[in-house]
Amino acid sequence: DKVKAELAAGRRAIPATNAFAGRDPVANVVKELRIDFTVNGQKQSQRVEENATLTLPEGAEVVLAWYGLVDDRPAGEVDVTKQLQALVKNGRLEVAATNGLAGDPVPLVVKQMRVDYHYNGVAGTRVVGENQVLRLPPDGNELGDPPGYDLAEDAAGKRWLTAWQPGTYTVALAGGGKAELKLDPPPPAVVDGAWMLRFPPDLGAPAEVTLPKLISWTEHAEPGVRYFSGTAEYVRDLTIPAGLPGPGRALELDLGKVRNFAEVTLNGHAFGVLWKPPYRVDITGVAKAGRNVLSVKVTNLWANRLIGDEQIDDGRQWAGDGRLQAWPDWLVQGKPKPDDGRVAWTTWRHYTKGSALQESGLIGPVTLRAGLRQEVR
Repeated sequence: DKVKAELAAGRRAIPATNAFAGRDPVANVVKELRIDFTVNGQKQSQRVEENATLTLPEGAEVVLAWYGLVDDRPAGEVDVTKQLQALVKNGRLEVAATNGLAGDPVPLVVKQMRVDYHYNGVAGTRVVGENQVLRLPPDGNELGDPPGYDLAEDAAGKRWLTAWQPGTYTVALAGGGKAELKLDPPPPAVVDGAWMLRFPPDLGAPAEVTLPKLISWTEHAEPGVRYFSGTAEYVRDLTIPAGLPGPGRALELDLGKVRNFAEVTLNGHAFGVLWKPPYRVDITGVAKAGRNVLSVKVTNLWANRLIGDEQIDDGRQWAGDGRLQAWPDWLVQGKPKPDDGRVAWTTWRHYTKGSALQESGLIGPVTLRAGLRQEVR
């Protein structure tokens, strides 16, 4: 309306300032002024940054004028392409998404870093949240290949070598002399096939779904799975061939890629919480030949649920920096929250409905590794 009033008064130079707008819609953020208008029936649009002046052409008729974050984004952007390119070493990149890359583009707002890349001729995109670590190329085994052997000493002072890969192992003893062991363990076996995935009630997801293969929850067609945040349980039978469990044998279950925390239970025995890679557990002594019951509880982060809730309009009004501008009527009137499909309710808009989802769940591949265990004499 102010822009239209300026045109009516014969003034076509419009200042992009807080004074002209009447207030600062987004504190500590460089804003823009965008004006959509028509000239002789032709639609046009112009924009300028804060403190610049936008001059409308002769005969312009204003359709819409917007001052603030004109693209309705919760945060500004900084191009960090060159910084990341300089950090690539031997074809790999590992970098934390922090303000140290290029300053803080939007203070007090949770940011994301998006990287579009090519690897072996294949295009890809990765998005990580602020302060998370981005690793490229992405692979299931984020710490490289598992160790080929383990060497340990028990409480009785005996030394044991566990070989996970075939080979001849030479151990130099501190007291002099060497021990040579030739071991030929069986190859690792991928645990493929279907998984039953169960969800808790009242968090927007179905009670359970069957996954023909392991995928990120964000790739599932069901919105309740795609936007789920919380803890879900993978359940299946794990068949172990005869001869693998037993004396002189070691068994390890490698979950591969997990987003973000996992708790493994086998035959009722819980192995605790795995909160960072490698997501591996030693199942020696618990696993048995034949049918075993495997459960993996996986907990992801809260971002996907917030993004899913943004697909539903509940009447809240947001400022450009994510602050809540107006409370919904039901809250002001003291009424119960309507059953509109939203699971969470926040007073800050951390994400929009177009924000990138974060990989979640048990992504795998899940691998059963058998080792041969022999005393070093």
